[in-house]
Parts: sequence; structure tokens; C-alpha cells
Amino acid sequence: MKFCSKCGAQNEDTVKFCLNCGTKFEADEVKDESPQPEIQPQPFQQSPQTQPPPIQQPIQQQQYQPPQPPPQAQPPQQPQYQPPVQQYQPQPPKYTPYAAPQVMPPQAMPSTPAVNILKKMSSSALFIVAASMYTLLMIINVVKIFMDNIYTAQAYEFDFGYGYSYSSPGGTQVNGLGILFGIIVWILPALIGLGMWMHFMSAKKKSAAGLKTGGLTLISVCVIINLVFICLAMLLFVIAWVIMLIAAIGVNAGAEPMIVAGVIGIVLVVAIILVITYYAKLIGSISALKRCALTGQPKKVSAYVAVMHFITALVSIAFLVASIIITANLNNIIHDLLNEIPSELSFMSDMLESMTASMFVINPVSVIVNAAVTLLDVIVAITISIGMFSYNSKIQTLPYQPPQYQQPPAYIPNNQYPNSY
Repeated sequence: MKFCSKCGAQNEDTVKFCLNCGTKFEADEVKDESPQPEIQPQPFQQSPQTQPPPIQQPIQQQQYQPPQPPPQAQPPQQPQYQPPVQQYQPQPPKYTPYAAPQVMPPQAMPSTPAVNILKKMSSSALFIVAASMYTLLMIINVVKIFMDNIYTAQAYEFDFGYGYSYSSPGGTQVNGLGILFGIIVWILPALIGLGMWMHFMSAKKKSAAGLKTGGLTLISVCVIINLVFICLAMLLFVIAWVIMLIAAIGVNAGAEPMIVAGVIGIVLVVAIILVITYYAKLIGSISALKRCALTGQPKKVSAYVAVMHFITALVSIAFLVASIIITANLNNIIHDLLNEIPSELSFMSDMLESMTASMFVINPVSVIVNAAVTLLDVIVAITISIGMFSYNSKIQTLPYQPPQYQQPPAYIPNNQYPNSY
């Protein structure tokens, strides 16, 4: 056995390195070859309890471990931001009053020569005469409505014989339905008169550069509504004519009724064409005046309307003269018609004479009112025709100018208001 000189561990003689620390043995290493003393066996004596010596554990060879690099210092971590937790508390909603956009008034268009002519004609004495006569005509028409539907009839009685008789109590009679219908028909012409005065007041304002078109718009709407009613009336006339024509063909009345129906149809077609053309041209003339007032562009009105006004004035004068002549000789005309009845129908002659004596009573006031209405209608038609011809003659001398439309109203959007949403 040999001992290591470094750690003192006991090793076998044949090993060259220490089993404990790995040190190499030299050749001159001292060997422990001394004899071991013999140990005589001793008799067994019971001794107090002794613990056996601890068994020395062989020293294990430490394994080589490479040096570990020193731990690197980590950078300090920044504390993460955590938002403060707020407890929800309901609050009443805040309402902001709505701010309406500020609309700027449209700028007045500078007057042009065409607008100046229109303003001068609309505020002239001729226009005042036409508007005044038209207003007076509307007033007299209201009086005429009540006069025609409230009348006094004489009492009469006629015996047909054979136990049949007819009598009328006479006295004051009121036709309420006729009054209501007359007032409804009177509303549209009255609104046209209101539009004429509105147009006159707009043209009379010298401080305003442009010309308002509210009066012309009101007149145009009333004319369109009147055209609709006239078309409906003409449709009824056409239906009646078709029924009459079918009846004449069905009974085989001969050539004479067919000729009469054909003449009536031609007159009806011509009247429809003239009336519809008149109203279409009248609406176009009003639109031309409005366009002139808004754009300053010279635009002539329809000469067809002015000519038709002259024709209607002449026809009205002819009807007035004829009505005066017929009224003055009404009794003689009725007497001559009754004399034409054959003697076999003498009882009918007596009845018709009694009825006409009570119904066709000449009322001087009614005659004067009807004549006044016709004369005022003629004056209005002639003054309007003269004004239209005069306006066209003055507009014709102006050079063409491009339209100058009024600027649209400017407004501020809502999103520019801080308190609006």
C-alpha cells in the first residue's frame, strides 16, 4: 500500500495516479511494507454500549467544471402606465340648441333697359286704367250675382181645362245654389285683379332696382286653373255633340240633321283650337314678362293675345247692342211668336202669354248693370291690348342682351357653428 504525498489517501501499489486527487506517484515513493502486528484474540467482555467507528467513505473525485461567465446586469424595467380606474357616474345629456343657417338676402339685380321699360309700362296711366276698370268690373259682377238670383215674380194662374191647372204664387225668390256657384266662379277673376295690383305696386317702387314677380305668378296660376275648367267644359260639349250625332244616325233623320251636326262639330273644333291657343299664348306672355323681370333679357309678348282681346271687345260691343235692341222690343217679339201658334193650340198660346208676362219683366236696373259689365269688359280688353302692342314696340328697339340671373341666396353651413350639430 502506498500513500499520496499530496492528499494522504491510501492507494494500491500498482496504481500510478492517486485515486483521490489524481497526483502522479514518483518512482522513489515510500511504500508501506512494514509487517502488521498480530493481534491476539481477547476474551469477550461485555462492555458498555459503544458505537462502532464510522466507516470512512472514499473521497469521490471532483469533476472538472468550466468557469461560468459572470451574470450580466439586466437594464432596470420602467414601470408600465396603468390608467386610473374611474367609477362611471351617469350625467344628464347636454343639448345644444339648433342653429339655423343664416340665409343672406339675394342681391338686387341692377336694372337693365328691358326691366326699366317693363317697370314704366306696369306703372303707367294705361295700366292704372286697366286695373281700376277690372276691379270695378269685379265689384259689379258681385252685385250682378245677387241680382240674378234674387228676383220678384208676379203671381199667375192658368187653367188647362179638363181639371188641370198651374199657378205661381209670385213674390221674392232666392236661388241660393246660383249665388254659391256665382261666388265660386268669381274667385279666380278676383285673384287676377289682386295680381294686377301687386304687379303695379312692385313696379311703382323706385327704390328697388329689380322687379318682383309675385303678382305675375298669381295671375299665371289663376289663368292655368281657368284653362283646366274651360277644357272640362269643352269636353262636355264634345260628348254632347257625339251623342247628338249618334242619335241622328240612329233614327235615320235624313241629310238635313247630319248637315246641322257637321256644322256644329266644325264650329266646336274651331272654338276649341282658338281658346286653347289663346290661353297657351297668354301663359307664355306672362312667363316672358317674368323672365324679363328676373334676367333683364328683352322678350316680346304674344301679339295673338292682343288681337284676340280686340276681337272679344268688338264681339262684346255687338252683343251689347243686340241685347239692347232685343230688350226694347221684347214684348213685340214675344207677341209675334205667340201669334204663330195654330188656332188648334190656342190654349197653349194663352198659357205662354201668361207665363212670359210674369217671367220676362224688363228691369231697368238689370239692363243698366249688364250694359256696365259689358262696357267695362271692353275697356279692360282694349287697354291691355294697347299696352301689349306698346310694350312690344319698345322692346323691339333694344339690342339683345345675355341673361343676367339673380344671385342665389348665400347661406352658412351648420358645421361652421361651434354650438350646432
